[in-house]
Amino acid sequence: MSSHRVLVVDDDRLFTRSIVDLLRLDGIDAIQAGSLAEARRAAPGIDIMVLDNHLPDGEGLTLLEELHDQGWYPKVLLVTANPDLDNAIDALRQGIADYLMKPIDISQLQLAVHRCFRMLDLERVEDLEQRRRSSEQRQVELIGGADFEAVRALVERASRSSSPVLLTGETGTGKSHIARAIHYHGRPDSAFVAVNCAALPATLIEAELFGAVKGSYTGADEDRRGLFELADGGTIFLDEIGELPLELQAKLLGVLDDRKVRRVGGSEATEVDVRVIAATNIDPEQATLEGSFRRDLFFRLNVLRIEVPPLRDRIGDLNPLVESLLDNMEGSGDRSLAPGQLETLAKYSWPGNIRELRNVLERALILQEEGDLRPAELLVRDESISTDHPCAPLVKTEILTLAELERQHLLHAITVCDTQIEAARRLGIGVATLRRKLTQYRSEDGTRIGQATHHQSADHQPTA
Repeated sequence: MSSHRVLVVDDDRLFTRSIVDLLRLDGIDAIQAGSLAEARRAAPGIDIMVLDNHLPDGEGLTLLEELHDQGWYPKVLLVTANPDLDNAIDALRQGIADYLMKPIDISQLQLAVHRCFRMLDLERVEDLEQRRRSSEQRQVELIGGADFEAVRALVERASRSSSPVLLTGETGTGKSHIARAIHYHGRPDSAFVAVNCAALPATLIEAELFGAVKGSYTGADEDRRGLFELADGGTIFLDEIGELPLELQAKLLGVLDDRKVRRVGGSEATEVDVRVIAATNIDPEQATLEGSFRRDLFFRLNVLRIEVPPLRDRIGDLNPLVESLLDNMEGSGDRSLAPGQLETLAKYSWPGNIRELRNVLERALILQEEGDLRPAELLVRDESISTDHPCAPLVKTEILTLAELERQHLLHAITVCDTQIEAARRLGIGVATLRRKLTQYRSEDGTRIGQATHHQSADHQPTA
């Protein structure tokens, strides 16, 4: 059964009954009305109207005008036994979907109804996409004080240009957020396509970026557009650009120079208007010296360079960052940090930067169900809070077992890496091994967290 509803309006009850029955047999939710008065009562919630233009109490187009005045715009198939050119022109001006003449060809009516379904579905997808863009636009505010002013000024300059931008800085510093800010300040109504170059399989990355023609590789059963074509008119964000294989770096350089892409297995190039923003957490100059990053590509991307500072260098921004992150977290409500928590968090080195801050706040919302949040308590196990210096790790007086040391190292990798695939690669283990160990740790944590919660409720004293 279709999710859309159809209203058939005609004073010929036999006609409306027949049409409704046929539409229902086709799996369509349909109802009928015999006059304008009945149609007015039935119209709310209707997506498509099969509307006779000549009714006992007025003209069908009059109803359409009334609905438009009320902000209601159903798709209308106007039906008439007396076609008139002026009437047809007037109907088209009011945006009807089709103009049908009696006697109606049922197959033609069914095709017209299904065309309206497709139009409604496309409009719904476009509406959702527009809402997503509007939501992202509201969330790309760049938070920071004087220490962040240089970054904000460069973002403003970048948004007014179509030249490539290279974002550098440690993992988790918010490079993808800055890329979105550049895009939505400069091309707010166009597509923003983000791709993590480290997460794409090496065998498929070229087809993902540039597209492929049917039969170009096993599984390519149809022509497909690549991410550059999908981003046409907008922005493509290439995160972890330093992980792109050298041969694809050369092809990317060609796209930047020629503004054309050639699909895998294809012979024709397609012109694209795409603004490229790239990001990396490695030192690009060092990577060029080591030969893992093409020097010519680096020069082409390095038109406008934005170095994003780590969180430990902008601790003064911690309070507004916490407030912003909590505002955008599901279930946060009006909850805030407990007294003293911000000062304790400011003494932590934050190796995972803003991503780690977001994660620890999210864990606090989940584990600390009532009262003010105490995220600093969840950092104790990392042993990185110092009362003397914001960036100095606590000197440990105990010897950890190898199993506990491995556990802490794996959890740290998950915190600072974008994906489990990246974490496994950087740890030098398989993804399946990493996931097995994480499942084991979650099982162990369930017991530990339960014990810790019981202990905290007994003395009501924070542990950090």
